[in-house]
Amino acid sequence: MPGGGARGGCLADPVIHRDDAAAEAPEAVGLRLDRQGVPRRGAERVRAERQKLVAGELDDWPKLGGSILNSLKLLAVGYVVGSAFGFALGVAIGSSRAVGYWAHPVLRFVGPLPATAWLPLAFFIFPSS
Repeated sequence: MPGGGARGGCLADPVIHRDDAAAEAPEAVGLRLDRQGVPRRGAERVRAERQKLVAGELDDWPKLGGSILNSLKLLAVGYVVGSAFGFALGVAIGSSRAVGYWAHPVLRFVGPLPATAWLPLAFFIFPSS
């Protein structure tokens, strides 16, 4: 049985299954590989894995940058809308006894709850898909 490995085959010519793209990365930087195509020493192995990781990050950078930009826009819009609403409500409570009468019980209920407690409700009311 050629290529059988430890199950009775010849160990001199093992069958090597590897991804061509992953196998080219260590050879491209001149790392010494064993018969299975794995870098010999631990430092070389770490360097090869780091190189594959950086190559993947560089390929994904446009999408990652766009996602970060969209997240920052969403954060800014939410902050501005929330600040404007809070400011307007504060002015209304301070200038009108009727608004203060109706708004204070709601604020006393909402105030002690952390923002993360409202996330499930927000996801339910405003689904993304």
